[in-house]
Amino acid sequence: MSFCHIKLKKTDETDEYVRYRIYSFDFNKEHKWEQFGIIQIEKKAGTYKHLDSQLWEKNKIYPIELFETPVEKRRELAYGKYKESASGQWAMNVFNFIIQSLETRAFPDEKDLIS
Repeated sequence: MSFCHIKLKKTDETDEYVRYRIYSFDFNKEHKWEQFGIIQIEKKAGTYKHLDSQLWEKNKIYPIELFETPVEKRRELAYGKYKESASGQWAMNVFNFIIQSLETRAFPDEKDLIS
């Protein structure tokens, strides 16, 4: 695929966390927006949880957590444990959104991540 299409929609926010549903149309023939994950950003702790990743795993997308690792270790994992995975573009875009949101303390209601 030449493009990565992601839409994040906020579903819940408290003082402690903000939760987003992750959508894409890149994984079905009809090109319909389909939920393929949920992330919860822990505001105070500065961390996140990837809560629902069944479609993520089904479509063999690198896990978001891969982008927390140093580059050399990431390469080792990408060519080893995750060698059957299709791409890291979706995970990298979501990871970058998480980091940017935590750094700026901005948690938009909706965000399109297209690359």
